[in-house]
Amino acid sequence: MTNERLVAGLGPQDLSFGELNTLFNRKGWGGQVDAFAGGNDLAGGRVAVYNLSDRVSLLGTKYHYESNGFRANNDLTLDSIGLLGQVFIAEGNLLQFEIRQEERENGDLDQLFELDAFFSEDNREWWHETTFRIGHRYDLSPNTILLSSLTY
Repeated sequence: MTNERLVAGLGPQDLSFGELNTLFNRKGWGGQVDAFAGGNDLAGGRVAVYNLSDRVSLLGTKYHYESNGFRANNDLTLDSIGLLGQVFIAEGNLLQFEIRQEERENGDLDQLFELDAFFSEDNREWWHETTFRIGHRYDLSPNTILLSSLTY
């Protein structure tokens, strides 16, 4: 039995991010955009741009999420931006790097039901984090791989 009616290399009709098929094996630039919205002013989305070449792979992402929550001072805003890269140095020798920045601002997200703090406009949180990571893979033999990773 043959699949003569199928076009080779197309993969599923609707791709999810990171799904394995030939879309992510081709050299060159590509990207994906996702968005969502809902009640209580819920909105967000993600943009991803990637490049795959013989020796270098790059991925850049931007994510945004915001919601007013279901009660006073229950809002949340989250932003994330990242860059991931991989460099083929030589056979069995790969270098990987990642830079990620995340910011969050929110009101009282805990549901502790403390009457004094439940609707308090003063209970606010801000969080900011930047992460750097570098990794290395070295194949010592076909059965032995040395992996290292440093995160700051």
